[in-house]
Amino acid sequence: MAQQNESNEEKETETLSAGERSAARFINFVECAIEHKGKFLVIERSASVPGAGQLTFPCGKVDEEDGVSYNILPAALKREVKEEVGLTLRDPLVYITSHFVGKQVPVLGVTFHCCVKKTDLTQLKIAEREISNYFWLTKKEILKHPRSSVLLKKGIEALSK
Repeated sequence: MAQQNESNEEKETETLSAGERSAARFINFVECAIEHKGKFLVIERSASVPGAGQLTFPCGKVDEEDGVSYNILPAALKREVKEEVGLTLRDPLVYITSHFVGKQVPVLGVTFHCCVKKTDLTQLKIAEREISNYFWLTKKEILKHPRSSVLLKKGIEALSK
């Protein structure tokens, strides 16, 4: 019996090691559809970052600094929103969708929605290194805008379902 337990433990360790190796192959990022009075906060990516000139939701990578947590994605999202646009999100975050993109560098993204009621919008201050401008746009305006990224459009469409 003891030998069988050791064998099971070895299999679990092997599985975890394979999982850790697999996870290291992905960039994980989060984005947030921040809504206020029927409009969404959309940022324009600056020339110095991937996706330059495109419109996206505030977003960013999940980093080690977000810690080991059962709520790491919301924690990473709140940190990124604070860094990018200066907002401290106080309203609930609701999962919308997730997606996988990229061939050379695979990216696993998760989109959340935050309907702003408690968050102070006067705090808005963009990180100019990453963002060249921001807009408050309706769903219709986002879907029709020529610089809306594919992921932004898919996020808005998922939110409408």
